[in-house]
This record gives sequence, structure tokens and C-alpha cells, in this order.
Amino acid sequence: MNDWHDVNDPGSFSFRTKKTVEKKVNEYSAEDLFDYSPIPKEKVFKEIKFNHLNWIPGSVGFQFNHDAIVSVSASYLAKTSNRKITGELFVIYNGVEENLRCTSSSHLDDKGNANLNFKLYYGEHFYKDFKNDPSLKCKYICKVKHKTTDIFTGDPLEMPAIQTVNFKFSR
Repeated sequence: MNDWHDVNDPGSFSFRTKKTVEKKVNEYSAEDLFDYSPIPKEKVFKEIKFNHLNWIPGSVGFQFNHDAIVSVSASYLAKTSNRKITGELFVIYNGVEENLRCTSSSHLDDKGNANLNFKLYYGEHFYKDFKNDPSLKCKYICKVKHKTTDIFTGDPLEMPAIQTVNFKFSR
């Protein structure tokens, strides 16, 4: 009897006897069936190291609901083609960190620089209090990660950012 059948062959059916079932079960030992040894993890070698993170104002400066740019600088520890980095935006208000679920990704250039674009949304808890008292401040942080490195967090951006403008009057 052939175990393999062609698509056009309707096949045949055979009953399994108790002896064939017992024979197949006895081929394996209990140790083979219940081997719970941990699978060894591959060592991940770090390919890059983050150096610093800078906040750059967007076209209208640092304002809520407008774009801001995060400039990331890194150095290469090994030659790699994996240059993609991802950043997430968080807001800190009253000591509580809130994930804004804003992500941005970019690729590092040959010098190890990349820019991430974010829109500076209000945090939920901050916005409730900010409507009543516009003098309140919050901090934005960006957490940047690469496939082979740990999460890197730079200096926070304090908002609302007060921007001073100097004017010179001449007669």
C-alpha cells in the first residue's frame, strides 16, 4: 500500500489497529516527549552607541500640537547595514510618565546622525489641568531604540517653552 496519493487518485482508507498505535507510541521515550530544556539565546552584539539627543524647534518653534524635531547622534561600534532607529514620545507631568503613542523612525547616515519628527501633543492629565492654569509646565522625553542597543533617553524638553525675542529699535 502506498502512503502517498496523487491529486487525481481518490485514495484508499485503512483502519489503524491497536498494535500499530502501541508500536508508534513506544518508539519514543518519555524524556524525548517532555524535554523542557531552555533554548539558548543568541548573543546580540551592539552595533551602535547613542551619544546624545537634541530637541530642534519646528517651523513655529516649540508649541503644542506643532512639529518638533529630535536630532539623534550615534557612533558605530561595528560595520552594519542595520541603521534604522525608532523613537517614542512621552510626557511627564506631576511625576507620572504618559506614553503619547507617537512613534517616528529614521535611518542613521554615514556619520551616525538622524532626525525624528514628532508632533507635541498634550498629555491627557496635563491638558485637564492646563485649561484651568496655563502657567503649568510638563516635560517631553523621547526614547530612542535600535535593534541591538538599549533604550536611550536624552534631556527632556520643558513645555511650554518660553521663547524670548530681542528687538533693536533704531531711529
